[in-house]
Amino acid sequence: MIEVEKNRIQIEVMTKMEEIKNDHQKRESFLSRFLRPFESAKPQKNKLKVLICEDSEILCKIISKIMEKKGFDVTATETPAHFLTKERLADFDFIITDNNMPYMMGTQFTEYVEKELKLELPMYLYSGDPNLKNEWPLTKVRRGIFEKGSGFEAVLQKILTDFNNYKDEMNAKLEMKLAITANTLMV
Repeated sequence: MIEVEKNRIQIEVMTKMEEIKNDHQKRESFLSRFLRPFESAKPQKNKLKVLICEDSEILCKIISKIMEKKGFDVTATETPAHFLTKERLADFDFIITDNNMPYMMGTQFTEYVEKELKLELPMYLYSGDPNLKNEWPLTKVRRGIFEKGSGFEAVLQKILTDFNNYKDEMNAKLEMKLAITANTLMV
């Protein structure tokens, strides 16, 4: 969802900047709308959308209920195979996935999203395998590995903290790109 919004903003800025390049007041007013950071990643009226991939129906329901009570818009699935296209993933803010699932492992799913679909969608993996950290190195979008049984409320707090940091990083990059674009068009 962040990537879609970022692309929309960049296209709108480029188009609008061309239209108003000679009117300094309109240009400054327009740019000020887009140089503000996105809203904080705390569940509010516009709920954060999260995809939960968990093959255990009971655990899936428990995680979903906890997150819904915290104000998230949750979509839960027993297999990530239903979400292998950009279009199916475009509305999500982040993914939480189990690793050991039938048909497709969580590691395979996250690698596919990152490398094949090339989505910058934060993903968090949880597993009962403590050695998984060696097989699934963290990247820009592979944000964290959590062990099952460590208390989901604590895990959720760590995920939210990391997700807020991720959004801050993305906002800073977007602001820099927009400022460079604005400076280039003003010259």
